[in-house]
Amino acid sequence: MIFMADAGDVERMQRIINRTRSYGIQVVEMPNWQSRGATWDRVPSYIIDHHDASTIKAGEWGSLGLIVSNNLSQFQVARCLDGVPKIAVCCAGRAGHAGLGGPLAGMPLNNANAYAYGAEKANNGLGEPYTDAANYATDGLFRACAIECGRDPAGFVYGHKEWAPLRKIDPVYSMQWRRGRVVAFQATGVEDDMDWSTRYTHRRTGYTTEFENWIGETNVAANAAAAIAARVEAKLDALAGKLSDDESVLLAAIRADAEETDVRALAEALAPLLPSDTDPTAFAEAVADALARRLAE
Repeated sequence: MIFMADAGDVERMQRIINRTRSYGIQVVEMPNWQSRGATWDRVPSYIIDHHDASTIKAGEWGSLGLIVSNNLSQFQVARCLDGVPKIAVCCAGRAGHAGLGGPLAGMPLNNANAYAYGAEKANNGLGEPYTDAANYATDGLFRACAIECGRDPAGFVYGHKEWAPLRKIDPVYSMQWRRGRVVAFQATGVEDDMDWSTRYTHRRTGYTTEFENWIGETNVAANAAAAIAARVEAKLDALAGKLSDDESVLLAAIRADAEETDVRALAEALAPLLPSDTDPTAFAEAVADALARRLAE
């Protein structure tokens, strides 16, 4: 492996930059992005969506300095607190963003970095809302990458939590929702002379009904999960002194994960650990029932 981006890597990234800018998104080019990162052995087939877990006090760009100095991703999306959609390009070559995980889609076990770009977003991952401008910048960047890599946007974007479900929760939103936005962004015919806010409003008309229905369903699920969590937590508290050492370690790990991610419900904390066909809310109900039986012993 050559530990420097080559001419093809740079040329592809320049096309991505140009296309992203054509969507009305500001692109900040970090110094020496052209040479940073290992040479790609292939055209990237995917992009992995991350958040950088930076606090709001870290400001507009979050952990950008750390990301650049440690070659942690190709892109960083700003918080866009001023309402202007913007991203940073950090490197043209391969970056160390994915870590252990997989296999997923066409990415083999523990080797996503060789197949996927990485995009960090300045966000604490603890419930901090994304601005409209940050969402627009994310959608546009992902669209640009898919097109310039010759890939179908519908199967181009994956979350870090999908790659490494046993250890990652980023990003905290639904990846089905994000993929739908990227597909809709690509499919919407918008004149190039529209400013970004007009484009964003125009594109949202392509989401409306399905998107609003998804939001409603998500809110209902979140409320139900919160109620389950309250019951489960009460039962967990009552288990003090009744657990084996191994059970205590497991319980502590679950609680630590819940605190780290600021989840409102045990169902959400367990969701990344479950098979894709398992309903986290139903599973949490089963956990509650099991704990109730244990308490009755």
